Amino acid sequence: GRYEGDLDAVVALPVPSLESLESLAPELDESARALAAAADRARERERALAAAEATIAETVAGGAPPEPADVTRAREARDVVWRGVRAHLDAGELDAARADAGRLELATQEADGLADALLRDAERVAVLSHQRAERARIDRELAEARRDRERAEERRASLDARLAGLFAPVAGVSVGALVDMRAWLTKHAAIVAEHEAREAEVRELRHLRAEREAARDALHAELERLGEQVTETTLDGLVSLGESALERLDALAHQAAKADRDVEVWQVELANAHAKLAVARDELAALTSRLGELASALGLESDAEPDAVQGALAEARELFQRVDVAEALRATADALAGEQRELASWLRDTFEISLDDLDDATRALESAAERIERAERAAKVERDLAEIEGELAGQDLTLPPDVEQLAADPAALAAARETQGRDDDRLEEEYRTAERALASRQEGLKQFTGDAGAADAAADAQSALARVRALTEEYCRVRLAAEVLSREIDRYRDANQGPVLRRASELFARLTRGSFSGVRAGFDGNDRPALRCT
Repeated sequence: GRYEGDLDAVVALPVPSLESLESLAPELDESARALAAAADRARERERALAAAEATIAETVAGGAPPEPADVTRAREARDVVWRGVRAHLDAGELDAARADAGRLELATQEADGLADALLRDAERVAVLSHQRAERARIDRELAEARRDRERAEERRASLDARLAGLFAPVAGVSVGALVDMRAWLTKHAAIVAEHEAREAEVRELRHLRAEREAARDALHAELERLGEQVTETTLDGLVSLGESALERLDALAHQAAKADRDVEVWQVELANAHAKLAVARDELAALTSRLGELASALGLESDAEPDAVQGALAEARELFQRVDVAEALRATADALAGEQRELASWLRDTFEISLDDLDDATRALESAAERIERAERAAKVERDLAEIEGELAGQDLTLPPDVEQLAADPAALAAARETQGRDDDRLEEEYRTAERALASRQEGLKQFTGDAGAADAAADAQSALARVRALTEEYCRVRLAAEVLSREIDRYRDANQGPVLRRASELFARLTRGSFSGVRAGFDGNDRPALRCT
């Protein structure tokens, strides 16, 4: 069905050899396996991607949580409105400033609402971010699997082209799969063999016809030699004349013919006997030589007894069996060694890739053990701060305008924080000095009770106590403002360093092989920014 033509044209086709076709079989089989494996990987990644999409959809089913970028955009919009209000105020345009004040209030409420929602949904935001990162990873793996499948398809197309190239000289033959072309070549070889057999039969028939003509001529000549009147020219007529002549000569030549036949039979039998004798002698010589070689290989004399030879052969068979077992064990060891090398190569490749991915993360996480302890201290401070914030929330406290302006400017926040740190130290020192002075004066008051200077000492003590109270109030106010500023700085940092910190957490978790779940931002014992292990 792959070629249309007569028998001679089919036989004359310059088909490739079956060996050249079989040389492509391993590559085609490997290509088919690679293509199937690539297709399976692509389908598996597609199913994983669908599952990831379903998980994300389930996470955002109740409403997608805000992104840090949404909070940033809301704050930028609030800052734009605030700059407009400030510009109107600087220009003395009070009406325009009042008109923009409502917009500023709405923008501030929106930014604060998004920030509060982001804090409330922090866990869901982290889960959604992880799910999206997983989806991105699956997307990359799916793209790689599809590229592998395309490469496998290109490889298969190249091999199919090579297969078609083998049949390029065979015009008019449609090339199919390897198994089909193998069957077609086998069938073609059978047709060629059958054709050659028929050609041989035709040649044999022609040879027989030539022999028949030669026999007719010879019979004609023989009949003429015998003195027969030959009038027939056909073989059948000549045969009839010959049969008649033979019948006449049969009686005369019967004895001679019988004797000749007996002689011929005896000669044939004698020749056969001589041939059989020669063959037997050759076989005997070969067996003798082979027996000598076997006996020598077994450590026996060439004229050893049969029992000794049988025993040596049994020992040789047992030795061969042991050699076969040793070869099987050696093959198993070689296979295990190959698997061990493949495993070592895989581990080496995986380890090098991990080092490349985690090189930067390693330098950033060198003091992980120390930060774990600091993280525990920071968690306690945060709990205390949450309790303080809860107490302050019921007192309807508002920050001064200058503090609100600092909260809107991250750069000014850092500078204000350093300034407030110095103020904290100064106020603490003044508080301790006043406390020591008050204690000293109270002690002096006890010693000089009833003295004329007691009233002055009491007045000084009351003045010092009032000073201590004022310093305490100022210290609490400044400390509260510092904590609020610290919270705002942390919020700004979380909004801007979230993606980088999430990536660092993933790398640190992989680096520590799950001993830690990740890292987050915080401060060390010297109130400097640091990374905490979680």
